[in-house]
Amino acid sequence: MKIYDQINVIDKHFSQFLSPEMTNTRALRDKVFKIRHAVYCDELAFESVKENGKEQDEFDQQSSFALIRHKPKNAYASCVRVVTSDHDRLLLPIEKNCLNAIKSSQLHPNNFPRETIAEISRLAVKSDYRRRKNDKYKYLSRKRPSFKTSPADLN
Repeated sequence: MKIYDQINVIDKHFSQFLSPEMTNTRALRDKVFKIRHAVYCDELAFESVKENGKEQDEFDQQSSFALIRHKPKNAYASCVRVVTSDHDRLLLPIEKNCLNAIKSSQLHPNNFPRETIAEISRLAVKSDYRRRKNDKYKYLSRKRPSFKTSPADLN
């Protein structure tokens, strides 16, 4: 099967069950922050639990958000953000937190006009949608996993 055919199969399957939606209201953005809290704070303990049940950070002000709706259940299954920057003082998360993870100097953000770069981050998929019923391994620990290499390694 050619790659184009594989992409069409994936797209057809995705579109049958899932629908992406841009968040254009405060109420929808709050749903994003609640999904992130459920995944990053409650389940995986990557971030501390917040009293208001919303996981937010300083980069949300310069971000656009999307939710993924699971059509059969008519429920949101996932969310993601795209962080943008239009001037040098407005850093992307990777620039502020782990710039040394970019191993190729050609990929350094300083090599590109600010308005042409963005970072996709804070992808969160609710546990109910992350695994199929027949998957036998699940991430159960509330301890933060250690990675041998950075997930942002851009070699």
